[in-house]
Amino acid sequence: MLLLDAGGKDPFWEWQIHILAALAYPMNGTRYNWDYHIEPEPFLGDRIMHCPRGKVYGGSSSGNGMCYIRGNVLDYDRWAKEDESLSHWS
Repeated sequence: MLLLDAGGKDPFWEWQIHILAALAYPMNGTRYNWDYHIEPEPFLGDRIMHCPRGKVYGGSSSGNGMCYIRGNVLDYDRWAKEDESLSHWS
């Protein structure tokens, strides 16, 4: 197994990475974030969205404050209707 990681090591004293409540710092700065932006998205009115990605050992999981985004309930309901094997997803 080979693991390639372009980010550097996060020092033990770096509070911006190690305190979960400080997740806005690594996600919005450039020290621990590659600061990517998506191409204009036609389904979002051609807006360009910020897409933070971790620039540190462990990648994005090191700086996301253990946050996640729950899927839209209407998507799950639609998938359940479209595919019988997903009926328990509704």
